Amino acid sequence: MKKLLFVVLGFLIAMISVFSQTDPADLFIRYEGDGKLILTSGETINGKVEFDVTTPARVEILVDSQEKATKYKSDEVKEFTVGEKHFFSVKMKGGAVSVGNSAAFAQLITPVDAKIKVYLLEEQTVTYTKSYYVSIPGDETAYGLTDLKFTPFKKIIAYVKDCQLVVDKINAKEKGFWIPLTATD
Repeated sequence: MKKLLFVVLGFLIAMISVFSQTDPADLFIRYEGDGKLILTSGETINGKVEFDVTTPARVEILVDSQEKATKYKSDEVKEFTVGEKHFFSVKMKGGAVSVGNSAAFAQLITPVDAKIKVYLLEEQTVTYTKSYYVSIPGDETAYGLTDLKFTPFKKIIAYVKDCQLVVDKINAKEKGFWIPLTATD
């Protein structure tokens, strides 16, 4: 019994030692660098942008003339860039999003002028999660890939009806063009 107690205590001391040497800021994903914010009013602000995925509905920017960064919420910002990444304020439904009914910042991973846009939402509370959302033309909301918006497949075909090649692949249920009724992102 004493051996077990010493092993457990040794393990705890080792874990405390490892975590006490880790800077808490290194445990969370943060994007920072030169960039710009485009506010919903149309105003553009250039400076050092900082976006932390622990707060997916907030972004900060430090303008050269200021000493302190200004914080903005997702309903105040239309889009922002930080380095090579491009984020948009997007209202989301379905998927793993837990930010309520308001918008969150999600990275656009398709071209800006794409008809159907795909966004990557990154969140980090205790664990890091990635979720994908799709925006359909004419709809302000982006939907999680597992949302019922995309089933049955006739709905998806209606969204891509301009491209017969894709319609044929969906109808033939080719690999990569089939979504099972129960799926994960």
